[in-house]
Amino acid sequence: MAYQVLARKWRPKRFQDVIGQNHITQSLQNAILRDKVGQAYIFTGTRGIGKTSVARLFAKALRCEAPDSSGNPCGLCNCCLDFDTGTSMNVIEIDGASNNGVDNIRDLISEVQYLPSVGKHKIYIIDEVHMVTTQAFNALLKTLEEPPEHVVFVFATTEPERLLGTVLSRCQRFDFRHATVGDLTKHLVAIAAAEDISYDSPDRLKQIAVQGKGSVRDTLSLLDQVLSFSENNKITEETLVVSLGLARTSAIREIIAGIFAGNAEACSSCYRSLLNENVSPKNIMTAILDALYIVINRMDDRRLVPEDISSSEIFWIYESFSKDISWALGSIDPDKVCEILLQKIALRRTFFNKTHSPSFVDQKKNSEIVVADIKVEEPPTPQEEQIPEENFEPPVGEADACVDFLSSTDPGPVEQIASTSGVIEEAETPLCILPWDKFLEYLIEKSPITASYLEQGNIVRPVSTVGDRISVELGFDDAGKTFYEYFGDKEVRDKVIMMLSEFYQRELDKIDLEINLVETEEFISLAEIEVKREENKRVQKTEELLSTPLVIEAKEIFGGTIDKVILADEKK
Repeated sequence: MAYQVLARKWRPKRFQDVIGQNHITQSLQNAILRDKVGQAYIFTGTRGIGKTSVARLFAKALRCEAPDSSGNPCGLCNCCLDFDTGTSMNVIEIDGASNNGVDNIRDLISEVQYLPSVGKHKIYIIDEVHMVTTQAFNALLKTLEEPPEHVVFVFATTEPERLLGTVLSRCQRFDFRHATVGDLTKHLVAIAAAEDISYDSPDRLKQIAVQGKGSVRDTLSLLDQVLSFSENNKITEETLVVSLGLARTSAIREIIAGIFAGNAEACSSCYRSLLNENVSPKNIMTAILDALYIVINRMDDRRLVPEDISSSEIFWIYESFSKDISWALGSIDPDKVCEILLQKIALRRTFFNKTHSPSFVDQKKNSEIVVADIKVEEPPTPQEEQIPEENFEPPVGEADACVDFLSSTDPGPVEQIASTSGVIEEAETPLCILPWDKFLEYLIEKSPITASYLEQGNIVRPVSTVGDRISVELGFDDAGKTFYEYFGDKEVRDKVIMMLSEFYQRELDKIDLEINLVETEEFISLAEIEVKREENKRVQKTEELLSTPLVIEAKEIFGGTIDKVILADEKK
């Protein structure tokens, strides 16, 4: 006998053999046992999850002369034997894709009047029924609503939304679910035992089940593919990797470890080795995403998650990775773009890190951002000596605290404060202004990722002291909403407060930290400030280049114009 693929060989012969569709099989069994069979059924769901198999099993059970106590066909009566021939005239299976016209439906309508040659029911199974034309369905509606007593229609489709509402209203609808990985794995274990298939680890069968993505047929087809490559029906990791083009588990673990550690070189090395093994970028990216999902679901397992990575950071990694995968795989050169994506995620902590952050931002002039160090002069007091900002050291105790001028009878003139704050505002000078840029430089050494994320927002007003308390108000605009949510995590927030406490040398309960979304148009993040600053430098350098005598002379000689200037990359 010719070889029969596993998907056909292991088609369910009893309702209990159907994988993962108990909510449907139980209803059909009850209908048979209680003799409450409907006139038309519609089975919906994605491919390979058992729609046609259940339709055939239901048809056989309906026609069986002596079903068992569970509603399963006996397999011995004349009706069951007639069904097993595969050429029964009483169970008619029609392909809706190739028999979708009005003439085909008219032929069907003329045939339904004839009684079955044996048994009580005549079953019509129409697969891919959504392919039937609207005109053909309109011709069938009357028969579908009032069919002969002996006729039962069973429709199967992957796209129920394409069916007419008048058709759906005449049918009992059953929605098939994806089979779970657990159910598929158990099914593979049972098949392996019956087919004399060995494996070096139960994880091999689970990997096949995962690749099946909820489809029983796809899962068994993959098992067939693996077995065709294997020797002596033994499944190993090497067998899976080569036959299905999967990424090795060990390599995916190395890539995840590289992402967490910020090691872009390690990520690239592992990625390239997988490409050399003929693993597609899609399979690599999918495996990484699946591994990150597992990490998220086992966040408390410190063997998977390093101590210096918070839950919010892992969520950010997963979100960024999942968003970028589609355009990376759809790009003109997915091999390289996917590698750059891995490097970007790995180097996330170095984004926007600078050797020196701009201290203060002046107002806009002629569409340019003027960066300058502007100091707010405060009148000296006999009790304390002013400390120049460049020699600033975090204050120690109350004795070294800045003078609170709120107690002064003369609060001083109102001056414009233009610091690293994203909002330029009118404020009085009595508060002691503390250097935010110095804190960021300190934070870069302690926690680079936290510093870089803070630079996606800005302080709404200068950091100040009131008595022995430090007041910090951070703002993020809509573009930085992801980072606002990141700092909304209690673990991350507490970490920032701890860093503020260490730098400004205040107790934790003396730090007032407020984080808000800012909607004002005047707000500008530190990252945006740096981008505009670099753009202004580029414009200035371009203008200087165009004004050089050599360029001017060249324009005069050739009588042309310069359309574009490309500057060499500069180290920042």
